[in-house]
Amino acid sequence: MMLMKHHIEALKRLKEGNEHAKALLAEEPDANDAYVALGTANYVIGSLSGGTRFFLKFGGIHGDKKLGMEQIGKTIEGGRYLQPFAKILLALAARREKQDPLAQKLLRELSEEFPESPLYAAEYAKAMGRPIPAELRP
Repeated sequence: MMLMKHHIEALKRLKEGNEHAKALLAEEPDANDAYVALGTANYVIGSLSGGTRFFLKFGGIHGDKKLGMEQIGKTIEGGRYLQPFAKILLALAARREKQDPLAQKLLRELSEEFPESPLYAAEYAKAMGRPIPAELRP
């Protein structure tokens, strides 16, 4: 929804996802896959401009980039189903936050885990400051 510029609808979906994730964690505290929803929402909302975040606080919507990255990390550490997805999200967030060693580690792990996908290798090469492999260039 955010990519399609439906920001209000996207924020409603983020809030809804948070509620479901919190409910799941209340029932199953070791369901670490739920942290990917909480972490994504925290990171996305924490990445918004200060004025937008101030406005959202009145609606009860809060975000924190650092906490979001930590929560996504919980899915990587103990997730069952969403671990690769969480690695992708955290690697992209780490690149955005200039945390290159973390991004390099995650992208290397993804490229080793999924060698048939050239995209992980290309992203790893970019994170390492190397040229993108020729077969991926347009």
